[in-house]
Amino acid sequence: MLKKALHSWRLMIVSEQLSDIQTSLTNRHADSTQQALSSLESIERNRTEALDDLFATLKELTKAHQLTLDGVNVYGQMKKLETQISKIEKRSQNLIKNSHILQSLCYPTMVERRSNISTAHTATFKWILNPAPDDRDPRIFPRFHNWLQSDKSIY
Repeated sequence: MLKKALHSWRLMIVSEQLSDIQTSLTNRHADSTQQALSSLESIERNRTEALDDLFATLKELTKAHQLTLDGVNVYGQMKKLETQISKIEKRSQNLIKNSHILQSLCYPTMVERRSNISTAHTATFKWILNPAPDDRDPRIFPRFHNWLQSDKSIY
């Protein structure tokens, strides 16, 4: 009886320690995510300032007539460069937006919540995803399989 009580007490202690470790890891993950996002925002601000300066210079140069230097169309090259810089800026803005969205989805007990989710049964949704052997059986949704293979967007 004493052994059983001691064993239960040890299990309780280990369980509490694991819970503390999990909380600590969750907090560290949230802190790391916040630091990474702050770094990304700082990099984005610096990059944006540099791009703004570059765009201002490019606009001044493109206002002038089409220049040619040693047979190279400088104006055309600058336009290509401006287009590439615009694409890079749009991609980086999307990355920042995505980072903000991901950050808004984080919460302190996220890792704990994930570890508490049960594994789905192996036959989950099997009844609807497998084609029905008999199209006349109304319980099996035979048309769902056909819809998945079709080009229709609404079931």
